[in-house]
Order: sequence, then structure tokens, then C-alpha cells
Amino acid sequence: MQRLGGSEGLISVSSSAIAGSAGSSDFGLIVATVSWANAVSGSQNLRIALNNDRLREGDETFTVQLT
Repeated sequence: MQRLGGSEGLISVSSSAIAGSAGSSDFGLIVATVSWANAVSGSQNLRIALNNDRLREGDETFTVQLT
């Protein structure tokens, strides 16, 4: 994620993952928060661990919701 439009004030972005065809056991992110301190801008990473369940499956999806 990238903070654009200035760097004044503290800002936080919360994220959660919503299962689609990939069930919640297929990925590790449930809820995470990324924050920028006052006078800090630029990019920060949101890491999502994918779990290899070794089942023979096609492509699966999930949604990351930002608030």
C-alpha cells in the first residue's frame, strides 16, 4: 500500500481477508493493520501467507478488504 497526498498526521489502514473459492485454511491473513506515523509517507507491505495444502486444485481466489 502507498500513502499519497501528503504525510501529515498518523494514518492506519485495516485489512481483512474474505474467503472466496480459497477457504480460510488456504491463506494466513485474517486481520492486519498498516500504519504511517506523522511525517512518514511511501509504501508499506501487506503480507499474505499462502498455505500449500498439496491438494490438486485449480486456481482459487479470496478478497482483501481495506478499511
